[in-house]
Amino acid sequence: MTEPTDPRAIRSRDALLAIAEQLLDEAHADGLTVTEVASRAGVSRPTFYQHFADVSALIAAAVVAEIEASFARSDAQFTDRTGVEFLRGTNRMLLEQVSLRRDVYRRVLRGSSSYVVLSAAVGYISTRMSEHVLGAHLAQGSPADDDRITAIAAGSTWLVLQWLETDFTGRDSPEAFAQRLTDLMLTLAGVPDPLRS
Repeated sequence: MTEPTDPRAIRSRDALLAIAEQLLDEAHADGLTVTEVASRAGVSRPTFYQHFADVSALIAAAVVAEIEASFARSDAQFTDRTGVEFLRGTNRMLLEQVSLRRDVYRRVLRGSSSYVVLSAAVGYISTRMSEHVLGAHLAQGSPADDDRITAIAAGSTWLVLQWLETDFTGRDSPEAFAQRLTDLMLTLAGVPDPLRS
């Protein structure tokens, strides 16, 4: 669904997203109904459906908003870096942030919203990849390269899911895993070795 432009619609969407952000931290949120979520946000059921198809779509929007905020912090921190250095720094920072909220991500990704959340996350990460480092090494707009970026985003997301089940030490520390993940992403994108340092 497209983002609203009417001030009332913006307020109701923001209220729903604020509730969704709270729901991410609540262990029992997986079973909430549209009626319960709408009531908590102070909006009607029809208003809920103007913005989201179901509770899973709302949870996915909240997760993507959290990912977007993490990327924004990373972009601000690494503005002086380019190319591979930017990707390495961004991956390290994002994984450090994910590790701090691992219980939230584990719960959401094991819940009934997991497919919708994963689809939304992969879509957002694919867009980021094509707009930044990896996109520069692939033909823009080529269906084959668009598919490759989606595959890299989906594979990376899957590896992060597996990593969430580790103890975050040694080779699975956020820094070590970020290094491995970045190297894999660069390899799959076909970035030549001389450009990787």
